[in-house]
Amino acid sequence: MKKSVKLREYLCILICGFCINNCSALNQLCKVFHHDLSSSQLNSGSIELGKVVFYFLQNPEIKMVSDKNNQSKKQLTFLFPSTEIKSKECIEMIKNISLHQSKWYTVFLKSIKKPVVGLSLSIIFDPSEIECAYDTFDAISLYKGIVFTFYDKKLLEGIKVKTNPIIRMASHEIKPSVIIDCGHGGRDTGAIGCQGVKEKNITLNIGIQLAALLKEKGIDTILTRDKDVFVPLDKRTRSVANCSRNSIFVSIHANYAQNQMASGIETFCLSPPLLKCDFKTTQNYETKLLECVMCNKYKKSQLLARSIHDNVISVAREKNKKLVDRHVKNAVSQVLLGSCVPAILIELGFVSNKRESTLLQQREYQQTLVKGICAGVFSYFKNI
Repeated sequence: MKKSVKLREYLCILICGFCINNCSALNQLCKVFHHDLSSSQLNSGSIELGKVVFYFLQNPEIKMVSDKNNQSKKQLTFLFPSTEIKSKECIEMIKNISLHQSKWYTVFLKSIKKPVVGLSLSIIFDPSEIECAYDTFDAISLYKGIVFTFYDKKLLEGIKVKTNPIIRMASHEIKPSVIIDCGHGGRDTGAIGCQGVKEKNITLNIGIQLAALLKEKGIDTILTRDKDVFVPLDKRTRSVANCSRNSIFVSIHANYAQNQMASGIETFCLSPPLLKCDFKTTQNYETKLLECVMCNKYKKSQLLARSIHDNVISVAREKNKKLVDRHVKNAVSQVLLGSCVPAILIELGFVSNKRESTLLQQREYQQTLVKGICAGVFSYFKNI
């Protein structure tokens, strides 16, 4: 029996290999992240336990080559044929995923050369406790992505018996908190703008001031970094594990454009149409229930984005009469995708624009932006 299973897997890989022979070029895996949200500190209110996210140069081909059940475990094996890994950074990312395993599931990721060139992904989990699905998406950085998400099946089954899953997931009996993500840091300078100003310094200064103001007003906060250090994107989202389900994630950034006239403030959040589900282990009813719960999270993200954006624009225009409103937009970025709570990413101005670069470095203008974000946070919690 085992030999026949292995033979079927091998034949699947050979078929993929035949397709590769007709390809003119290999695709490239550029980045891969593991957002493990299943630590012992994770609040039981989150239905998402973790994500593994892949970024490719071109639209990736993916094939399931194995679906095994061994006692209480299920093993799914996928192949990304015609895929190569060139960067040392990406190789290191793959090693880190192998070292950092979740207590709920196991991920094995390796580059293969025989019988075909590609990437092999194996996932092992208990199907009585975990549901798995993957979605494809176009990233904000123009990469083509795939995200594997792991869901708490027992929590999902618990929601089934409730008459209103949205009310259950939106419970407000727990004190709200804010995770503040100061973009970039350490060796990752972010954008470098006029007169050598670095994005990482602006985001850190604004983030620290925002945390202080929110604490002063009685809101619990967590900073993904409070000094000039490099924090990987997947580790930033693990900060959510220390928070309640009544938390939000605010990522602070400064923008850059080749056109030095470009200016203004824009805010990003996720929306369901950005993710196209291609695979799931859930049944039809569970799938609809998951969609309901996830859409609720996206609606909250949209509300959070609009609340913070409008308040920031309002106060910033008092100091910058020429401020351009670049509006709230839907896009996929790594920190937004990795967060299991409502999340936004706000670009507070262009460091490539001489006027805005100067303003962003001024303490008074930073305090104005902080007041706007703070007002937006309070408006959000009031409205939900």
